[in-house]
Amino acid sequence: MKFRYTSDKAKSFNLWFDDKTFKGSHAGHICNVNVSPTAVNIGDAKTGNFRNDIYAKKKEPGGLSAEEKEFLKTKNKSFPVKLTLQDWHTLTARTLGDEIEVLLDGKSVGKFKSEGIAHESKTLISLTTNPVDVQYDDFSIKGVAKK
Repeated sequence: MKFRYTSDKAKSFNLWFDDKTFKGSHAGHICNVNVSPTAVNIGDAKTGNFRNDIYAKKKEPGGLSAEEKEFLKTKNKSFPVKLTLQDWHTLTARTLGDEIEVLLDGKSVGKFKSEGIAHESKTLISLTTNPVDVQYDDFSIKGVAKK
């Protein structure tokens, strides 16, 4: 897909891979790619931040334990980038087994492996903009047919 930040009010956007029939994570979240002007973050939502017990505990008084916070650090990986405002950029996110690779403008930013990414189906792919001023174009999804 192509995207651009149209003002400095644009903070980031998420590319979500979900399975709405999966009940083990909040909203069926499986994994995501978060893109800001300064970083790309790849996350395993299924076994990380959106796993039902962790998601619920984050909202409770006292929240997560120090051990749980350390565990969650293993479910996300961040890569620094420098993206210009107003210019169009191309994002490619590829999932293969337990790995996501992210490319920006045709160059690999990084890869992240985690067991939740290997979830057998990702039935919904969507975008969320945080909070405003990101434009999108040429969004396409390509997959390998099941045999």
